[in-house]
Amino acid sequence: MRKNRFNRHPFITFLLIAFSVILIAEVFLRIVDPDILKFAYNFRQVYRYHDKWYTDFKPNSSTRIELKDSTGSYFFNFIITINEFGFRTYDRKLDSHLRPENQGKIIHAIGDSFTMGWGVNYEASYPAILDFNLPEEYRVLNLGLNGFGTIAATEKSLKIARQFVPDTVIYLATENDYSDDAKAMTHFQRPPIIHKFYGGLNFLRQNFYIISVPFSLYWWIYYKKSIVVNETDFPKNKRIHKFVSHNLEARNGIFKSDPSIGKYSKSALIQYNSFLKRNDINFIVLSHGLGKVSRDIHAFCQENDIASYLISIPGNFRLSKEGHFNYVGNYNLAKFVLSVLIEKKFVNLKQGYGTN
Repeated sequence: MRKNRFNRHPFITFLLIAFSVILIAEVFLRIVDPDILKFAYNFRQVYRYHDKWYTDFKPNSSTRIELKDSTGSYFFNFIITINEFGFRTYDRKLDSHLRPENQGKIIHAIGDSFTMGWGVNYEASYPAILDFNLPEEYRVLNLGLNGFGTIAATEKSLKIARQFVPDTVIYLATENDYSDDAKAMTHFQRPPIIHKFYGGLNFLRQNFYIISVPFSLYWWIYYKKSIVVNETDFPKNKRIHKFVSHNLEARNGIFKSDPSIGKYSKSALIQYNSFLKRNDINFIVLSHGLGKVSRDIHAFCQENDIASYLISIPGNFRLSKEGHFNYVGNYNLAKFVLSVLIEKKFVNLKQGYGTN
């Protein structure tokens, strides 16, 4: 009996068949281009792997984040542009002109997706709005990135400070920071071969649709209830958004931190604050939300002589069915930060600035 190709070279034949199936599947997915798969694929285009923070921005990259709701209209539709220094910036170079040799007075805005401005274009993020409301010699750098905790946020700032030394740092702390830092520490302690695996996986996700399928399933589960829209949603949201004239206010009071939680975050915060003090750099921490972690971060800062404000963000300041800040929320947050900077004399305003 004559042996066929599979019998003669079973391993090579199996690889050829597997490659052919994957190639066909890849072509099919690109032709069909499911909305949630396109979202997962495009989302990955501006990210790179980091062996300690798990994720970081990829310099000189850009992507459009699109996701449609059940009516076919856009649930998300915004651009993320990363400059050559590795942080989010204006989508047109014409609007930036940021160079290390001509930097002026620098403010670092650090934190996670709420600082980054997830869900809105760069101009609608709070660091950009703050930037526009300060005199031209000030530049506010948006160093936020979704998934960052205190460790990643502070270390990113230290890295960028090598080229852009800040006069002031504003850290927007969130309820997820403790858990994000715990994950970062677990991740950092993994062996080098695991880091190489994740680095390779990130490369594949940036270049092949089929690798993004499991991640698109995750995002579909995450957003499936949010993107279901009916005719009564807009009237409800209109009523919610009707009264937006009130300003953000800090919650007063003396709080006590819990030493049993957030040890990694608190350690990073102390080390970072020591660096800033040695270099005469102003530091402000804003904890938003009234959850356990936000209150604990605020209390810890009070106990360690770090300027801290506990603020709550009303529902009408957030993206509907999503939770991140909308333009009104980012605008009011920028106004609040500006008022703090003025109160503490961290900025010198010319006449006509910061009054609107």
